[in-house]
Amino acid sequence: MSIIGDDEYGKIILESLGAGGEIVKCMSDVDTARITVVMDVNGECHFCVSEMESFAAITPKLIKEYQSHLEEASFIVLDANLELDTMRYVLDVASQVNIPVWYEPTDIRKATRIFQVGPQWKNVLHFVSPNRNELKIIGEHFNIPVSESMDLVATRNAAEQLIEHIPVVVTTLGAQGVLVTRKALQNKPFYDKRGKLIADSSVASRLYPAVDGTEKTSEILSVSGCGDCLTAGIIYGIHKNLDEIGCISVALKAASLSLRSFDAVPRSLRDALRR
Repeated sequence: MSIIGDDEYGKIILESLGAGGEIVKCMSDVDTARITVVMDVNGECHFCVSEMESFAAITPKLIKEYQSHLEEASFIVLDANLELDTMRYVLDVASQVNIPVWYEPTDIRKATRIFQVGPQWKNVLHFVSPNRNELKIIGEHFNIPVSESMDLVATRNAAEQLIEHIPVVVTTLGAQGVLVTRKALQNKPFYDKRGKLIADSSVASRLYPAVDGTEKTSEILSVSGCGDCLTAGIIYGIHKNLDEIGCISVALKAASLSLRSFDAVPRSLRDALRR
């Protein structure tokens, strides 16, 4: 659910979404959100200039307008761009209908927003997908000792302590891959057949290297969108009832496609996931 402006950028987005565009509202008094990213020759983001004012128009009133879609969802993905009252309303709906929530922290300046809305997140927030810098900020919010360096050992320690608050922590580590932390074995799916989140063992963290570990710098066009594609791949795997290994395999494939495309979400993604 989102907002676009009645402009060229909005039309492009709406066309790309197909049937999914039915819950994206076009408004004449806002400009479609956009971001200009300055990247180096390796596709790494150095800084960006964003125009996100339209996200303020994603209000509880808008959510109510499309609430039937929300209540029928099998999963709700929230990012940190939403206003607190909107985030609170969505979490209330998720709690009432018992829908699991995945939280994407988005940016170190916004990473803890979901925890500022009140206790609503505690019953429904199943997944969080920070990068190591966002994990550091979230860890500090929960008084978890974190290291300035946030090397792999420090990242694992912070993620394993965060498990006391959020059942599954998926930490993106750039070229190192992704670290999955939860209370279950890697050959288990994330949910059982009744739709209950599996948490039947001690806390464990597993590092999954990037696809083949062979992403050559010359092949990387842009890292923008890579994390979002990774999240999409895991959620796709969950819906296919794949185990953790299967979900992450799909996710890393999706992330790899994003790295080799100037589009944040490459057009080839849908077909690749279906194979």
